Amino acid sequence: MALNHVHLKVQNIESTRGFYETHFGFHTAEVSHGESYLTDNRGSWITLSLKEASEPSLPSWFHFGFCLDSREEVTTLFHSLKSANLTFDRELTHFADHGTTFYVRDPEGNRVEVSWIKSRPLGRLHG
Repeated sequence: MALNHVHLKVQNIESTRGFYETHFGFHTAEVSHGESYLTDNRGSWITLSLKEASEPSLPSWFHFGFCLDSREEVTTLFHSLKSANLTFDRELTHFADHGTTFYVRDPEGNRVEVSWIKSRPLGRLHG
């Protein structure tokens, strides 16, 4: 079973869509009724819709993550995002021989984890 999609309420669809298209390989599949539907080559979806002022923000602990195929891919993406002057909650961190991770904020402040995890029980990496 794989996670199919995440739906984010944002104040600026254009800048958020640009972030995921530029840095995470998504492309706009459809724009309908004020929502943007982004997808990637692995079949993952991100739906972006406008957040009303009265709607609550996500809790500070909330995040979603992308797993890449190698430590090198995570490192390369980290340096690319770093050069774009984005905000990081965790810098690039290597965990011995079992994983690599970092946390970056998208333009709306959503926390995004990027990691590579060597096969291990539950695929967990939170050191």
